[in-house]
Amino acid sequence: MPRIRIGAPRYGLSDANRDGMLVKIKCHACCITHCYRPADLITICGDVQLAEIAGFFRCESCGSKVTLSADWLTARGGDLNGLRIRRLVGVRLVRVFDWKDETL
Repeated sequence: MPRIRIGAPRYGLSDANRDGMLVKIKCHACCITHCYRPADLITICGDVQLAEIAGFFRCESCGSKVTLSADWLTARGGDLNGLRIRRLVGVRLVRVFDWKDETL
């Protein structure tokens, strides 16, 4: 986890969105990398810092949550050609009911 200096300005997803940056999340177990727009991640995670983003995700391939890391990606001009970015299409909420049996 990166060290945060006391008094250092907070740089969150809204700041990265304003600056035109992308977020790269990588699974170190599978070596799978996905790039996201910060505006889409704000819908899921809220306006959090970089160190907190990976905790909201789980690897789709191996299911691990521990091996994920997030990093800023500054892609400009020619770097954007052929870069695949995952876009948020929608959010589904699943209701799960927990039951407990009790004796009267």
